[in-house]
Amino acid sequence: VQPGSTFKVVSAAAIMQETEDSVDASTMIDDPGVFVLPNEFNPEAEGQKFYCWIGLRGGRHGLQNVELALKNSCNSYFRKAIGGYKPDNIVGVGSDSLSKWAEAFGIGEESYDLGIPYVPGYPASFTKNLQRQGGIWTQGDDYNIAIGQGKLNATVLEMAGVASVIANGGTLYQPQLVRDVVNSQNQIVRPFEPKVLRKIPLDAEYVDLIQRGMWRVVNEDSGTAWYSANLQKWGLEYAGKTGSA
Repeated sequence: VQPGSTFKVVSAAAIMQETEDSVDASTMIDDPGVFVLPNEFNPEAEGQKFYCWIGLRGGRHGLQNVELALKNSCNSYFRKAIGGYKPDNIVGVGSDSLSKWAEAFGIGEESYDLGIPYVPGYPASFTKNLQRQGGIWTQGDDYNIAIGQGKLNATVLEMAGVASVIANGGTLYQPQLVRDVVNSQNQIVRPFEPKVLRKIPLDAEYVDLIQRGMWRVVNEDSGTAWYSANLQKWGLEYAGKTGSA
């Protein structure tokens, strides 16, 4: 399925850690609510409009860095930072680099040993699309996968893994369906120890930044999930990422 805006966690990691693009953790990118991608083949033709969710309501987020963009789930920020935007002189991360980070986080992971039939997701990119389907890939496709839509797919299990990587500080574990096997006396006869698949090559400061952004989603008034923070009345403090998909 398309994971939607929950995938922006992966996009944020790629934006911060990649060094060849023009965007880093502190770069401010403007969200006017809707922006137009010019037609490169016919400059006189009308360009394609790309709306942020707030733009569909007549609003705008204005200048956003990656932490604010996570908090506000700003489509325009992630589209421009991943796909690039010449009018703003933004060179994006690109779909191939983003796909590499999606794989690092476990999307499309074929080594999950679950003991049951399992079909992994698809971390779409220009190169993968060319190899798999031989189809056309446009800048609009970059914009779509940047926000977890378009040709990109991920399973619910994979997105749970993405969240756990950020929560535990950067480690991807093999998913477990069984914690222990016990006998009739409630004694453990077969334990299942956690298995590390890999450490994600994301700097600790960037893990912390994503954690802060996800905390702000839930705990600040203008965060996209601020309304759920009332669970804290039971002593729970948590972070998260919304996704309409």
